[in-house]
Formats: sequence, structure tokens, C-alpha cells
Amino acid sequence: MDGADDGAAVDDRAANRRRWRTVIGVVLVLVLAVVVLWSIVFRLYVNDGEAMLPSIGNGDRLIVNRLASPAVGDVVVVTVAGAGVRRQVVKRVVAVGGDTIAYVGCRVVRNGEPVDETYDTIDEPCVGELAPTTVPGGAVFVLGDNRPASADSRLFGAVPTTDVIGVAVTTL
Repeated sequence: MDGADDGAAVDDRAANRRRWRTVIGVVLVLVLAVVVLWSIVFRLYVNDGEAMLPSIGNGDRLIVNRLASPAVGDVVVVTVAGAGVRRQVVKRVVAVGGDTIAYVGCRVVRNGEPVDETYDTIDEPCVGELAPTTVPGGAVFVLGDNRPASADSRLFGAVPTTDVIGVAVTTL
């Protein structure tokens, strides 16, 4: 091997090191971006209780998008106050600001029309009737899917959207 070949080999090794440094730098930036995005946008929440059965069980984990706006049908994590304690609970949005909501004969009635709930619910025994109520702007009306076991908006009223922690994206 002559001196020219040695120089070329050294140049190749140096070029390979630069490429690897670039690849490692890009991977580190991507990992950092994912960590930052996760910490700002998403939260992991563990459901405590049976108010969302059969859809979500006690101990089920939810990934919650903190930037999403709640819509009818969304599963959300909300902060509610009860007995002087604020706690986070999982519920389903059944009405938004401006809607008129009622719960009559085990049926959700929104804006005068019975709601066809496409998700599974437990309605028997039927408890917690609610006369027609208009949800204030900037609030949501939430119910648990397990209606007999759920403390929800029938008890504590509409929840301000500022108290919505986020919208569930998926369960784990």
C-alpha cells in the first residue's frame, strides 16, 4: 500500500465518522422532539373507578391529548370538585355549550332529540333523571357510561372547558 492509498483510507474513515456523528445528532434531536411533544401535548392517565364501564375499566390507562377541544362523544378527563376536594375523573361528553340536555327514562335527549349512543352503556337501573338544561357556553355536559354508578354532570353540573384536562386518544 502506498502513501496515496493510506491517505484515502484516512479520508474515508474521517468521512464515515462525520456521517455517524450526523446520524447520531439527528436521532438525538428526534428523540428530544418526541419527549418535548409528549410532555406538552399528551398525558398518561389511569382510570380510577367503574363509572365508564363497559368502555373503560378500573385501572385502564388512557393517553390524553391536552390540546384537543372536546366534542360530543369524546371521552375526556375532567377536574371536578366534591366535598372540598378537586379530583380528576373520566367521563363522556354528551353535550357542549348551547345544547339543551335531558336524561329521561334512561335516555339522553339532546336538543329535544333522543341520542343514539353508539358506544356501550349501562343504564339499568335507571337513576338520575334530569330535566332539560341548557349547557352554558364554554362548558361541556359529561356522563359516565355506567350511568347507575357514575357521579357526573347530573350531580355536579356542566364542566367548564378550562377544567377539561384533555381528550382520550386511546386506551392501553
